[in-house]
Amino acid sequence: MRIAVVDDCAADRAWLAEALERLLARQGPEGAVEAFGSGEAFLAAEALRRFDPDCLLVFSTSSRDHALEGYRVQAVQYLVKPYGAEALEALFRQLRRLLPAPEKYLELRTGRQAIRVRLSSLLWAEHFQHQVRLHTLRDGVLASRLTFREFTDGTRVPVSRDLARAARSAFGDWLFRAGRGEAP
Repeated sequence: MRIAVVDDCAADRAWLAEALERLLARQGPEGAVEAFGSGEAFLAAEALRRFDPDCLLVFSTSSRDHALEGYRVQAVQYLVKPYGAEALEALFRQLRRLLPAPEKYLELRTGRQAIRVRLSSLLWAEHFQHQVRLHTLRDGVLASRLTFREFTDGTRVPVSRDLARAARSAFGDWLFRAGRGEAP
């Protein structure tokens, strides 16, 4: 998580940034806080929004004058001083709810190299000639010497009895075409 803090008072800005860093360290997730000393400096951070559109932005000031500008760059919160630790705890809970779920990965050994494949990138997997082949969006086809049971950890995909024969036949046809170089 990356958090940008805007405060025109250096002491308040430092206090808020440190408080948020402590919350990150104590409650996670891993993150960083970036501080800006003025509304003008922050508005130049529209470049930050282009660089990292998921950056969570928080305004902190004694003036409400820049509130509309904060919405222009999609600030999550606009803290008006004075505020205390309870407001920060509530802010942090809000920030954590806005975070996407952590990406899930599959650890795979290809040759001598161990790689991580995003599950969201996985299109399908097949077992052929003592190898599991993963077809992915990002990395193309990755092959690993595994039994299919090792790969699936024993997970089974239910197929109705009425469709089981047709599924086996279609898979056998596909294997035959793949063996002849005809299947994708």
